[in-house]
Amino acid sequence: MSKKKLDDKVLRGLKPGPVAYDVWDSVLKGFAIRVGTTGAKSFFVGTRIRGKYKRITIGQYGEILTLAEARR
Repeated sequence: MSKKKLDDKVLRGLKPGPVAYDVWDSVLKGFAIRVGTTGAKSFFVGTRIRGKYKRITIGQYGEILTLAEARR
């Protein structure tokens, strides 16, 4: 599990690997981005609901969704 202060420079620098990985935001608790093996990047929120972990996808980073929009 990697934690960083997510900003546009960090997001642009995230490269795909052999397996998908998550980078958690060090500022907004539960907020993260998943980088897929193809390079697709999706924002999500991880939280516990009634003791069970849930991952709620917000949307894909890029032309459709900016970092500021995802945080809101």
